[in-house]
Amino acid sequence: KAFRGALALPAPVRVADLDARIAGEVQSVLTGQAVREALDPASLPDGAFFASGGTAFLKQGQTGRPWSFGGYGAPTPLPPQATRLTPQATCTALAAGYRPALHATAA
Repeated sequence: KAFRGALALPAPVRVADLDARIAGEVQSVLTGQAVREALDPASLPDGAFFASGGTAFLKQGQTGRPWSFGGYGAPTPLPPQATRLTPQATCTALAAGYRPALHATAA
């Protein structure tokens, strides 16, 4: 409900519709019909993911926290350019105030 509310869509939206929207964006990248967006990671909302130098990062304030299966690493300065990994619909919800639960290592 919080995610749907953060998107502030004009009509009630089913979870299945949101899932299809997000999955559609991911699938278009995976099938080569679209490319991931290159951008300044400072423009991303907190909670979004970006890639730089072969590493995935969680955007947190003016830092990126490198992701691994063991958790998040220490905050590092944001690079000048990166690739957005988080689907746009999720970035929209994050920018509108949605806050996902994060692993304890990101606290």
